[in-house]
Amino acid sequence: MHKVYRFSYCNIVAVHSVDSKGGLFRERNKRHIIPAQFSDRGSPLFGEKLWRIFPESLWNNELLHANIYKRGWVFQERMLSPRILHFAENQIFWDCGTVSACETAPFALPQPLDNIAATDRHWRGRLQALATPGAGPVSGANDDSIEEFWRAALLNYSSCNLTKQKDKTIAIWSIAKLVRDIIREEYGCGMWEHGLQEQLAWRVADVRRCERVAELQWRNPSWSWGSVKGPVLARDRLALGRCYFVRNHDGQPITFSSPTVSLPAQASGPSHKTDDGLGINLLESTSVTSERDKEPILKDTSISIQGQICYGTLQGDDLGSAFSIIVAKTTPIAVGGSRSLHAFPDEMPGPDSFNPHACRFVVTAVSEQKFKSRVTYSGIGMLLATPKEFRNCYNKQLPELRERLAKFPIDGNSWDKNSLIEDIDAVHKLLAQLTEQEERSMAGQPHYRRVGAVEFRDIDEETWMELRKGPMEKFWLV
Repeated sequence: MHKVYRFSYCNIVAVHSVDSKGGLFRERNKRHIIPAQFSDRGSPLFGEKLWRIFPESLWNNELLHANIYKRGWVFQERMLSPRILHFAENQIFWDCGTVSACETAPFALPQPLDNIAATDRHWRGRLQALATPGAGPVSGANDDSIEEFWRAALLNYSSCNLTKQKDKTIAIWSIAKLVRDIIREEYGCGMWEHGLQEQLAWRVADVRRCERVAELQWRNPSWSWGSVKGPVLARDRLALGRCYFVRNHDGQPITFSSPTVSLPAQASGPSHKTDDGLGINLLESTSVTSERDKEPILKDTSISIQGQICYGTLQGDDLGSAFSIIVAKTTPIAVGGSRSLHAFPDEMPGPDSFNPHACRFVVTAVSEQKFKSRVTYSGIGMLLATPKEFRNCYNKQLPELRERLAKFPIDGNSWDKNSLIEDIDAVHKLLAQLTEQEERSMAGQPHYRRVGAVEFRDIDEETWMELRKGPMEKFWLV
């Protein structure tokens, strides 16, 4: 479908319709279209000109906040279409790779109102210009990088809704595919092959809007943003400046298993060295496969890691929107202090999530900063939980789900009932998965699941050494 939208001439969107029967047209009030005007010829500020007055939120409220653009599947359609006519509630909007306009501003949106539209327009034009994978520069000297585009795309996409959560990584695949061909990297479970130690520290944008639903947890590994429902912020992939980063069981940079769909020869280029010591594994030439357009599936979703498992106490502010970790034996300090470790749980911590008084985390990458005689450290990492802790949480969900299902007629059939049956089935599948992971842990192969991100800035050397005191442990991130 991405080819249908990408290679079309113009797409027409019934923005204000709630379903396929809503149509494009409706009664309108011209006052919602014609901008108000202002003139004060005696004013030194406004001068002799006639000024038009626009709502500051024109583009957002009338277009992007419409129901259709809150749908996850529509995100890639909007980004890949070369030209779009949006039939909104009050007026028609126009969007392409050159200009964004509407009936209120038929030549172009005024610059102060164009910031959000300009970002999408910029990358829509860039993606359209790439006639073949890897051909031509993807950005100029003053442009945002493709990495910036991916981070913005991921946040916008994950803020949308999906009727079926199983579509989580599929509905953005068409965008990810183009980015993959540009940066010439393997992609799997929503993550990129290079700099995985950085990407694992993605975090939710607002813990109050996010949750780890069973459907996503059993379909996607916990280390993928695809395992969480809610808006997500990706991390920068810093190739340089790290004095420490976790490695795999063999002492090499961490990575995921190779996807079943590989990059084509023309996109991967000539052979390169496979390790530059910073987690940058450049691909060897690979062959073209007939499954090129399908989302890659990893052969194994577990990642081998060796690093220090750290412990501390999780503390939250009064609003429950910001959290910090107080590491044992270090001076307690409030959220935002120079020695606090900021924590970003994937969902609101509860009694069944993990023990906040003995939360577990691993640091994945650290930078060192020297200023005269003072040395400080900044880094990122992940909050971890055992499969047993996870299993206890979802075990307690089953009775409630079954009780809700019992209220429906046995021979009845409805969307709500079917959705509830699917939820129960997802919990059962997740519990089976967790039981297997717990058994492997008991057999001497520790397995952990990611339950959040950790970040710290400018901690002192004493605190950093405290984090490094524990023994190096080999475990599997699942």
